[in-house]
Parts: sequence; C-alpha cells; structure tokens
Amino acid sequence: MADSDSEDSASFNSSATTDSDEAESGSDEEQQLDIADCIELKIGQAGVSALAFHTCDRRLACGTIDGRVRIYDTEGSLVEPLIRGRYHKCVRCVAFHGPDGPGQLLLSASSLGAFKLHDARTGGLAVKNNRARDCGINCLLSVNPDQFVTGDEDGWLSLFDLRKSQAAALSLHVQADWRPPGSEEADGQGEEATKSATAGPPEDGLCGVGHVSMMPGHVLAACEDGTLTTVSLNKRKVLMKSEFFGQPLTCVWPMKGGSKVVAGTEAGSLLLFNKGELANISDKSSVLEAAGGIEAACPVGPDILVCACSDSRLHAVSVLPHARLDCLGQQPSDTAACLRVAADPTGALLASASPESAQIRLWSAGRLPELHRREVDRRRRNPSRKKRRAGVGGETEDGGGVSGIKTGKRETAGFLAGLVGD
Repeated sequence: MADSDSEDSASFNSSATTDSDEAESGSDEEQQLDIADCIELKIGQAGVSALAFHTCDRRLACGTIDGRVRIYDTEGSLVEPLIRGRYHKCVRCVAFHGPDGPGQLLLSASSLGAFKLHDARTGGLAVKNNRARDCGINCLLSVNPDQFVTGDEDGWLSLFDLRKSQAAALSLHVQADWRPPGSEEADGQGEEATKSATAGPPEDGLCGVGHVSMMPGHVLAACEDGTLTTVSLNKRKVLMKSEFFGQPLTCVWPMKGGSKVVAGTEAGSLLLFNKGELANISDKSSVLEAAGGIEAACPVGPDILVCACSDSRLHAVSVLPHARLDCLGQQPSDTAACLRVAADPTGALLASASPESAQIRLWSAGRLPELHRREVDRRRRNPSRKKRRAGVGGETEDGGGVSGIKTGKRETAGFLAGLVGD
C-alpha cells in the first residue's frame, strides 16, 4: 500500500516554523503565541482534509484532498509515518474503528460517497463500499466495534453494520425540507409548505450534516440548515429536532460530563444545550465571534473546547464559565477556511490542518487545564456584582430606581402631590 512519493520522518523543530503573520500580530496577547511544531507532508501540494487521533494512543491519521491516507506515530520526539496509501480520489473524513479492538481499523470516506476500512497496523484492505451514498460523506462516527454512522451532503444520517450487508442498515433524513419563501415549490403546497419555508434558515437550503458526535444511545447531528438533531439508535428514529438558529452548525460535542451539549456555529457563537432539553438553547457564548466562524472544534477535558476559527487560529475557550483562555497559534493557509483539528485521548496534544496546506501542526495543550483553573478561581474571587432587585420605589446599585429614575422621599412626595386634585 506504499506510495511512490518519498516521505521521511519529521522531527519537532519549532524554530523552522515561524510565520511572518504570527510575528506581526497586532495585539500584545497575540505576539506571545507559541510557535507550533510542524510536520511537512512530502506528498506533493495536496492539502490535508481530514484528521483523527486513535482512541487509546497518539497515532494520528490524516487524509488529503488527492485521496492519500497516512497514519503517524506522534508518541516520541520523531513523528514517523506508519502507514501510507492512496485509498480514494478525495478523502473527506477518517476515523479509527474496528471489531478486533478499539481502533484496529481505519475508516475513511470520500467525496464520492464511498467508504473503506483498512487495517491500521498493516494497511491491508478489509472492507470497501464504493456506493455507500449517492453524494459526498461529510463525517464519520464509530458507534461500537460493529457499527458506524455517516452524515452526507444531502442531509441523511446513515447507520452501517459490518455484520450485515454493506448497505445502510438505517437511513434518516435529519434536515428539514426548507425552501426559500416565495418559491414555486413553497407556493404550490399550501399553508404547511409556507410555514416550513418561513421557519427555515435565511440563506441556504439543504447543505448536509456537518458533524456528528455520540451520547449514550443517541447520535447528535449538527446540520448546516441551522438545526441540531437527536437520533435514537435503539428506537431508530429522530427523537428531537431543534429550532432554527439562523446560522449553520459546524460541530457539536457533549461537555461537562455529558450534562451539557455545545454546538459551534458559522458565525462564531457557541450554543449550549441542557441534557434532555435539546430543542432549544439554554445559554449562548459569544467569546469567539471576533475570531470569525467556527470551522471545527474538539474537547480537551470536560470544560475546555479548542476551536479552529476562520481567522486560521486555534482558540481555547472555557465552557461555563464562558471565557477565552488562550490562542494557541495559527495554521498556515492561503484562505482562512475549512480548518481541521483533533485532540489525542489525553487532551495534551492537538493536531491541526487545512486543505489549503500540506502541513500538519502539532500543539501542546498541557497548559490549558491550568488556565481554566485560574479563570475559575478569578471568577470566584471577583464575582460580578448583580443588581439588587428593584421594586416600585426601590433603588438600584447606581442610586436610581426603575429606568434610572431617582425615587427619594422628596421626589415621591412631589409626584404624589401632582396626582391630587385641587
């Protein structure tokens, strides 16, 4: 399965990866960014379109836009390629999977709707299905040793079972049939079509499932029509469809030990949901709106989320309390879009990539838990002052009553005197 392209192990060398954009950052905070270690993939000019860490160790799988797949060992001081091969015409997503143990197979999917499973130790082909879907597969999720889930461009969530036929064991359309208001399709289907059209997102129609993640017995699908869908694998149906949030959802992750669900949006907002209440948000964080849209994200522990934003930078944020903890650095890219990010099982190492660059950058995330603890301690020492409840005639903290009107005894007496007739 080896390619004819030459590829050597890459050593960690931070001094060779200094970018002029990082050195010329505007703010004092951004001038102190850590320069990340960089792996130069010697596979031509193809950008990296998919990243995934092994579930138990620091093996890193990546896929490129020209169909090549690599597995790297990032455990030591040298980053060595373990597996090299060309599996598709264009790799859209990768994930470790396998019935022989956690992550013994590498699952990859393409922009043509095909998926393949290769042995993650030898690179040998185990299973392939060139006609799994009629459109490109956007995301993969390993459910158990025998099953995995795909989300595609047409908004379908499909469950595949390796013990049965290669056809999908379950397919559910998880996006609403939205049409622009005033279109012929919407006008010709009566009142229900009109309601569906006016309730939809303001710009685009069906764009597909952008990201899927797992809660016990449920799959969460972040849809690009601006909704979050909850699917029960046991009942094999859609349990919950959220409200339209007016902006595409790009990622979704369970956080806080599963008590919260956090979804990233194309506008840079983080939407928070309570467990079991996924129809509408319970809170919203805007700490990353200045960084642009959230392209991808991965959790580092139960309270920290690292987001790859459209400004080509990786930002670490705290989830409850809402705070921007650190900016890890910048991914080299000609266009600030379509970034990829993944975290190893311990959360101490991050990898980022972009389809515009044939580089994978490794970042150290070991300091993020300490930054989160400092933020929590700071909030406890300096709690925000809440306004006292202001009733009729009561005073707020700034000395004013309701709507900032002073309500002292003299003012109150003058006001009442004006209401009494002569």
